[in-house]
Amino acid sequence: MKCPECGGKLTQRVGDHPYVGRELPNVVLAGVKIRTCCECEFSSVGIPKLAGLHKALVASVAKATHQLSPGEIRFLRKYLGWSGQDFARHFGVTPETVSRWENGKKPMGATAERLLRMSALTLEPVQEYPLPDNFKKRSPKKKIKATLRGVWTLDAA
Repeated sequence: MKCPECGGKLTQRVGDHPYVGRELPNVVLAGVKIRTCCECEFSSVGIPKLAGLHKALVASVAKATHQLSPGEIRFLRKYLGWSGQDFARHFGVTPETVSRWENGKKPMGATAERLLRMSALTLEPVQEYPLPDNFKKRSPKKKIKATLRGVWTLDAA
């Protein structure tokens, strides 16, 4: 394998790697393939079944007994595929309130938090977001289909 940055040789190992999402800073992925360039130190991580990983993370966050952190609120909203305005509309609040929940300036109320947890556990995430009518359609790009093997489970640390 060659490095996409410099063309150098990539080495591969299996190990632990921090989850990249800033919303969940304490999550570590165990047993993932990590490729590193011997020349320029470029690094990439192979994450099998990314949708399964996100579903497991959502279940873990939504079922936790602690009050949701601002990052966890943002993570659950993004998992559902909602914009800040969508979230506000679903919860009957203003977009500014959602912003305050997600930046930690205002705590989310207990009822809204229960509704968010239940929504994350029971609703299917939005797969296609509707584009505004004035958005110019671009020519379709070539679709890439990949099959990944692996199962994600979460272990409490």
